[in-house]
Amino acid sequence: MSGSSGERTHGRQNQLLLRHLPAAAGVGWPHVHNVDSSDDLAGGFSLKETTGPYGLFGSLSPAAPGFGIGLQPGWQPLDPNSNVPLENPLYAMLAKSLDPDGTVPDSVTVAGKVWPVMPPPFQGSISNHVEWLDFNTGALKLIDAFGQWIKDGKVDDSPKNAPLTYAALRALPKPAAFPLKTKLPDQAAVS
Repeated sequence: MSGSSGERTHGRQNQLLLRHLPAAAGVGWPHVHNVDSSDDLAGGFSLKETTGPYGLFGSLSPAAPGFGIGLQPGWQPLDPNSNVPLENPLYAMLAKSLDPDGTVPDSVTVAGKVWPVMPPPFQGSISNHVEWLDFNTGALKLIDAFGQWIKDGKVDDSPKNAPLTYAALRALPKPAAFPLKTKLPDQAAVS
């Protein structure tokens, strides 16, 4: 890792984003699928991965038109040529969802293309998307971290060869039994 504090935080920002965006969407919701490499993606892309063709740095899949608002295969949720948050469709979709309750539109236009606001509003409100709202309350907001990550160059430092599929994780040996009964220096047994 190189020296500037901005460069040192990329990994933490990317990890924060890769953990919290799917958590806010919720497993089983669009963009977070239990099936690895699925082409059946609501809206045409997945938040589960960065390196796949339909992942965060990829483009929308052939399933994109099925969302019903004009999405097209090949559109990119992150503009590879821009580090301006509002010029990146995924940021614009998420940021627009945080408009005042009752005024959240169904879509947002970025570079002449209409994208759905995410999470999807119901009658101008996303009040039923509690996780997303919780992640964007207080001084540290996920949307701000996402915007900063885009400004910092959208560095993809996620693991490239890590076996992060369900099948690969199931094949790993089981961890040591819990609770651990190990004595640490100057401490009682941990239990």
